[in-house]
Amino acid sequence: MRHTVRCTVPRHATPRHATPRHAPCYPLQALDRHEPQNAALYYRVSRPLARLAGRRADVLQLTQTLVDRACKIAPGKAEYAAEYAYQQMLLGDLRGAANSLRSAGAMEEGSQEVMQHQIKCQVLSGQLEEAEQQLEFLSEIQASMELTPEMAFCSAILAASRGQPRDDCVARLDQAAELHMRALQGVTMSGEFFVKLNPDLLIEIARAYLTHCGTEPEVLDPTSLPLPLPLPLPLPLSLPLPL
Repeated sequence: MRHTVRCTVPRHATPRHATPRHAPCYPLQALDRHEPQNAALYYRVSRPLARLAGRRADVLQLTQTLVDRACKIAPGKAEYAAEYAYQQMLLGDLRGAANSLRSAGAMEEGSQEVMQHQIKCQVLSGQLEEAEQQLEFLSEIQASMELTPEMAFCSAILAASRGQPRDDCVARLDQAAELHMRALQGVTMSGEFFVKLNPDLLIEIARAYLTHCGTEPEVLDPTSLPLPLPLPLPLPLSLPLPL
């Protein structure tokens, strides 16, 4: 069922087809009919689709409905509530995401999934001091909690907001990109692969790189500059007539 959903929704989720009668609603209808109490399946189907949606509101509203079903079936699962909050952020509902993350944090204190989304939400909301305090706390317990690409990305954004040197900010972005690519190693082509790939985060990292680019290319080695082209020879004012 999950494979059918991943193939069907991208093929039909165009503005012309994205109506309740067409394929984008297939996963919800199918799960409601065949697995109405399977919270984990609602959750697993929702996650890759949300990350492949390109922030399209119509698709994200569907994926939110899926993960909302999971939250209602298993109301005590912090990871489901955190996923719902993440999708709220993708839709630009930062206030709603903050409320959802507070609820998720109450379910499981110290959850890495919840904390990384909280930091991201605070950064996007302009609450930079709060986000920085959260990151400092995480760095203190980093031995027991692995640094994620999202955390490294937020660290780069905070460094830029504090006016730290460009090389420092770019190094943090490099770390985020490296962690992101490393997480894909050994992952088979499945729904989990697209969750870890998360094209939306890659685009965010790329845009952050662009903010550190000048208007002119930087020359690191002056000796590598191409030699100037020789000036063309002047044309004669008059051509000789043939004899």
